[in-house]
Amino acid sequence: MDRSSVGSLVVRSFVAGDALPIAESIVRISGAGEYNSDIKYTLITDEDGVTRTVALPAPSSENSMSSDAVGPAFSLYDVTVQKDGYYSKTVRGVEVFENILSVLTVEMLPYTSYSDGGSYPRGNLSSDVSQNRLL
Repeated sequence: MDRSSVGSLVVRSFVAGDALPIAESIVRISGAGEYNSDIKYTLITDEDGVTRTVALPAPSSENSMSSDAVGPAFSLYDVTVQKDGYYSKTVRGVEVFENILSVLTVEMLPYTSYSDGGSYPRGNLSSDVSQNRLL
């Protein structure tokens, strides 16, 4: 893939149904494909729960204009958000298109512990983003 074309990604970290931003969340972005597996960024959300905009390699937009395109229409990235007091959340398959700003809102879940020492849910959370399909 030609790395001269780029798209942009902003990550928002929130809780309570997108009502409360989570400042100082650690956001890790990594390439999810063979062609971009070397791409890795670590960002911190600001007081509004938002990262700075990061430019990421993406295939040419010409690939999304035709059903007989030679290459992919977008690049895939995995995004992990972490913050003390919350479960880590990983979103796999975030799509980035050339010349498009993608905004990923990650709903965080507070870590809940009980008097008996247990917690719910256990472990970390992850989700997959369904890929767009060309018609």
